[in-house]
Amino acid sequence: FTRDIEGKDPEHIASLMASFDLTQTLSSTLFLSYVDRLTAIDVPSYLRADLRLSYRVSDGLKLNIVGQNLLEESHLEYGSDFFVQRTAVPRGVFGWLEYKF
Repeated sequence: FTRDIEGKDPEHIASLMASFDLTQTLSSTLFLSYVDRLTAIDVPSYLRADLRLSYRVSDGLKLNIVGQNLLEESHLEYGSDFFVQRTAVPRGVFGWLEYKF
């Protein structure tokens, strides 16, 4: 089992999150994450940046847009606890509407 493999867990992990109100209706959140290499399965270290922009349309309605993995087209991560495998995580963009009543 992978629990017995030395080097399957990163030695160092660091993250930083900062949120800003840019205007009364526009806010953003920046998330930076560093993960050290995984020597057992040859996954290099990586730095990841995600950014969320949120626009308040009205008191109860928000439009959110998120960009993930903005620094690279993709990076490798550890993909399974059962099998020792690497998974390429691509850059992505998605959005959603949030309505509170």
